[in-house]
Amino acid sequence: MAEFTYKEITKQGTVVEGKQEAATKDEVIAAIRSRGSSPIQVNAIEEGSKNINISFGQGKPKSKVLSIFSKQLYVLLNAGMPLLNSIEALEKQTENKMLKDALADINVQLQKGAIFSAALDKHPNVFPQLFRSMVKSGEMSGNIDGVLDNLSTHYQKDAALSSQIKGAMMYPIVISIFAIGVVVLLVVKLIPMFKSLFEGKELPAITQFMLDLSNLLITKWWLIILVVIGIGVAFSAYKASPQGRLSLDKLKINMPGLGKYIKIIITSRFASTLAVLISSGIPILQAIGSAAAVTNNKVVELKMQDAVENIKKGIPMSTEFEKLNVFPPMMISMIKVGEESGAIDSMLLKTSEFYEEELEAAVKKMTSLMEPVMIIFFGVVVAVVLLSIYLPMFEMSTSGVG
Repeated sequence: MAEFTYKEITKQGTVVEGKQEAATKDEVIAAIRSRGSSPIQVNAIEEGSKNINISFGQGKPKSKVLSIFSKQLYVLLNAGMPLLNSIEALEKQTENKMLKDALADINVQLQKGAIFSAALDKHPNVFPQLFRSMVKSGEMSGNIDGVLDNLSTHYQKDAALSSQIKGAMMYPIVISIFAIGVVVLLVVKLIPMFKSLFEGKELPAITQFMLDLSNLLITKWWLIILVVIGIGVAFSAYKASPQGRLSLDKLKINMPGLGKYIKIIITSRFASTLAVLISSGIPILQAIGSAAAVTNNKVVELKMQDAVENIKKGIPMSTEFEKLNVFPPMMISMIKVGEESGAIDSMLLKTSEFYEEELEAAVKKMTSLMEPVMIIFFGVVVAVVLLSIYLPMFEMSTSGVG
């Protein structure tokens, strides 16, 4: 993706300037024309002319940042402060570089007469589709401050969910890195000390393997690093490709054991997002598409596209969701109750709250089970390394006694 600056003339004859990320210049021009404006000038920003600002936590705004921003904007608007003044105040105090730059541009657009949702649409890399759709709905219903309050709650829950998942993954990652480090140290430093002792002798297969591994790590360490980097680059390229992402996302939800927890995460995120969208006045078919995108799973997104088409034909939402084989039976039952009572949004909200609690319990259980498993695994690996050293020594002492 490249970054472009542009000038356009709106239907009202106003000249508007801005920035947009796009794959090509034609994509920017098409976006301008789709708004009913006429492009005057579109230029790519050279890499060298961009301000380079590399600092921790200054990338794309995370859910926590969006939650704080939404809550602060809600408080200011609810207190009677005009939108323009509120945006200007938040621009000055925000620390996230991308959000600050976006708010500065939004401030300019608002001064020129643009509506808030249109100004947000120019910054899709800062404000997700969900955020922009809900703000647009809030403008149409005249309840933008209420929508912002809902967005704050939604992103706060999403941030908490992400934190839980990261916390659960951190322990095995740290233990694995530590275990690999210890094993490499033993193989590179300890095993070579016994090499001369074992020379010319017939060795057990495990000892010979460890000696060969030690020699490889000492003499070809650079090749191993290159192979690891190559595998990482190849995996990243595969993951970024449409087919690769689809295959990996399919593997996630069908993986024995772990797939169950992935489905709980998807269910919680989908139900929470869909409830917020519907309660904010977003049409249900549009809401389903936006909620599917939040799951970050391509398999679910594609299945939802088919479900939406069938729902358009009059098939109940619960029936279509049941066919997906992703959501638990309880969620399907709750949606059926919501369809019958006309309170789908409240049923979905209760469903998301239930699975948030389920996920929290599952994470705690998984972490408690993982701790002894990782300790046993680490112990076995170290034992194998030590066994490869002591086994030939034991055989030599036995043959010497004999």
